Amino acid sequence: MPSSHSIAIIIKCVQGKPRIPKIHELKIMEDAVPVVRAERFTIATKIGQYFFKIFQIHFKKSDGTIIIDFPYYKQCSGLLCKATLSDKVQYPSKIDFTEGGKVTSQLVKFSYHPDGNVHFSQDRKIFTQIRKRTVPLKGAYGHFFTVQINGPQDFKIHPRGSKETFRPAKRRHLVFELPDGFNDSLKFLGHYLHISEVAKNMVSVGKSAWYIFINESTGERYPGFIIGPPLDSPFPDKVLLIRLVMIPIMTADNSSCLTFVGGFDAHEIVTDPTKTTTFLGLLYPTEDFNVMKKRIGTVDFSQ
Repeated sequence: MPSSHSIAIIIKCVQGKPRIPKIHELKIMEDAVPVVRAERFTIATKIGQYFFKIFQIHFKKSDGTIIIDFPYYKQCSGLLCKATLSDKVQYPSKIDFTEGGKVTSQLVKFSYHPDGNVHFSQDRKIFTQIRKRTVPLKGAYGHFFTVQINGPQDFKIHPRGSKETFRPAKRRHLVFELPDGFNDSLKFLGHYLHISEVAKNMVSVGKSAWYIFINESTGERYPGFIIGPPLDSPFPDKVLLIRLVMIPIMTADNSSCLTFVGGFDAHEIVTDPTKTTTFLGLLYPTEDFNVMKKRIGTVDFSQ
């Protein structure tokens, strides 16, 4: 199995569930924990004078669907899969994305619908074949997604530097500033929590949208944002914690790559090593696209 079609995965989950306060407490909590609210967010990095767009998060106001979109990567050939973590294998381990996978020549989006239906899609460009059913969004809690990249410079340059803001709006840009000359790997972690839970392991940075999240077991600190949908949207009491972690270079030759995992099963399944669990994953770019297309097939409309 070529290493270019595998990635090392460690699934992290938050144990237990928070007490769910009454809805009238929401405003009081938000005074203590300011949340950046918008329908759509662009997550970006800043290196020197340049801003690079990495991915988008969209809260659909109509039904609460959460969409994670990847329109900015410069390479379009990739692997999409429904991956399986067997109860017979010890982890962390490498997951073969060609098993249960298909290739695509399109940049796709991941959708998590209120009923628990999750899938990869792209309107009028791919068939929505890589999908599964998981916990309904109302009951989702904990680790929601992980995005990993090697080489931020292979993403679209943002023409201006937008700063975070608390003012209600349809679109916001959230920027992680990196050291000049940075060219290593990054991990963006998303955790979906009730607003009552978010203040437990964080320190605010002045009067900004920045927070420092503290790992209870190691004491390590990571920068991040707390984001959520507009207050008049479905699930306004649930927020996403977006954290950034610098990680060792992901590829042997320091080549560019983009990976995503999400759509995890319920906690009682994911945290039980005796049970098999599944999730959705993507990996860009893929080598030998035409060879892989013949071997495992494609989800592209134009085949």
